[in-house]
Amino acid sequence: MSDRPLNFIKKLGIFSAGGFFLTTPFSKGGAETFAGAVIFCALVIFFKEKWYREVSFKDPFIIFSVLYITWSFVSCLVGTDISRSFVIYRDEWVFAVIPSMAIVLEKREQVIKAFRLLAISGIVIAIYAFFQHYWGYELLRMEKLIPIETDKFRVVGLFNNSMTFGNYYIILGAFLFPLTEIAQEKKYRILIGLASLLSIIAALLSYQRGVGWVFLWVLILFLIRYSKRHFKWLAPSVIVFMAALYLYAPGLINQHLSHLKMELSGTNPRSRFVIWKGTVSMIAERPIFGVGPGNFEKNFLPYVDKNYPYYHNHAHNDYLNIAVHTGIPSLLIFLGIYWAIFKKFRKIHKFGNSDRFARIVTSAVMNATIVFVLTGIYDSVTDDMELRIFLYALWGMFFWVCRYVKDMPVAAEST
Repeated sequence: MSDRPLNFIKKLGIFSAGGFFLTTPFSKGGAETFAGAVIFCALVIFFKEKWYREVSFKDPFIIFSVLYITWSFVSCLVGTDISRSFVIYRDEWVFAVIPSMAIVLEKREQVIKAFRLLAISGIVIAIYAFFQHYWGYELLRMEKLIPIETDKFRVVGLFNNSMTFGNYYIILGAFLFPLTEIAQEKKYRILIGLASLLSIIAALLSYQRGVGWVFLWVLILFLIRYSKRHFKWLAPSVIVFMAALYLYAPGLINQHLSHLKMELSGTNPRSRFVIWKGTVSMIAERPIFGVGPGNFEKNFLPYVDKNYPYYHNHAHNDYLNIAVHTGIPSLLIFLGIYWAIFKKFRKIHKFGNSDRFARIVTSAVMNATIVFVLTGIYDSVTDDMELRIFLYALWGMFFWVCRYVKDMPVAAEST
């Protein structure tokens, strides 16, 4: 039988993976379309080449992922609105992106090209964010943005709101930073380094206090993890960066301080503490299976003061949000997924020291995951498909690295 159809599927899978990383910084629909194509190609390869023989169903990551999907399904059945829950539950297809990315990518060069496409796309949209910040116009919907200062504006990129955009770009910036060490040519080191810097600035220009909070933690993380190799330029760069940011966007710091004072004084009408307190009460009512995915909004108001003026469709905290929708056991299972992936990160760092490429990619994906985890403290990031699908695609790249490291001794013996 000819291998031409399978070779075509493999090429289509690689093309779709590249399309995903090119479009994900600015288009939720484009990212989902290319991710769907990657999954299709991966399924064909998976069964055609009998990859299922290599799957270890004892892997904690697989066990926790299957348990989480299953528990969420049961929560849909016993929740407060079955039809609404299943509309939301369909988004769990995104888990398929993880193994699919690992399957369709075959060579190291393909992974590096995907990183370059991501960096180029990130730079373009970051520059567009600067345009929005200073001119206050959103070209896609042809509308004015919300003013923050006398002559500055809150940027939204091409996503639906400034919070989603800010969360995405702070994760992107943290992911790209270590990848500068992969590039052999100076022009690519500059490209990826610039993409990381501009992404973080663009995220801050969304003027979200949570993004600013995570940025401070990312700074601490970078100074601890990378200071030994890059101290000569990393610490001075941080000082210059912060000074320039204050000069060109003084309202950024002033607004964060204003929000902090409102939160501590209890005068913020959309206080996170009010939302979280109401959410905890909801969890206490249905601790095992929750209210069902997507049913937060219709159940929220009875648990807060009757004069509270806002509806919310999630808990503005990933961990409370999972517990209120699908129960406390589901939250524990979800944390098990994080435990399993970080365990794998540690293993590759430990055994992948002989291969610099594997260590650097692992470091980059781990950075993105840590920022995603931190972001989940102040927002329900797993409810935002553009963030979740991006993280899972990066996890797929990491699992490709796991396979790459695993195959290294085999390749050495065969020679």
